[in-house]
Amino acid sequence: MAIQPVTNLKEFFKDALHDALSHQQVVVEGETEHYVVNLLTMFADADALYERSPQDTWRSRMKPLVVMLGEALEAPTPEARCRGLQRLGDVSLFIAGFFSAGFARKLVDVDYHVAMGGR
Repeated sequence: MAIQPVTNLKEFFKDALHDALSHQQVVVEGETEHYVVNLLTMFADADALYERSPQDTWRSRMKPLVVMLGEALEAPTPEARCRGLQRLGDVSLFIAGFFSAGFARKLVDVDYHVAMGGR
């Protein structure tokens, strides 16, 4: 598989999603398609997925899902709670979708990510 240059990442993911849905014979609502394309485009930049540690400015880490959930539930405003839960769902969906094969060797499996994202 060769690296393929693209001029518009969002259009690339839109076309790739259409191909995958067609291949799997799955129909989704337009809003769902739009959401998934935006999610893929956003997380194409690793900085959107990882968070910099205040102690190590050179190192990025993914915050554990349970920490994200706790922070969202303890948010000071309904808007902050909604943003936190959205972030939790986005990260869970992305990780479960792209890295599910790697869960075979982990203590936390894909079902955990699906359940946390469903919250």
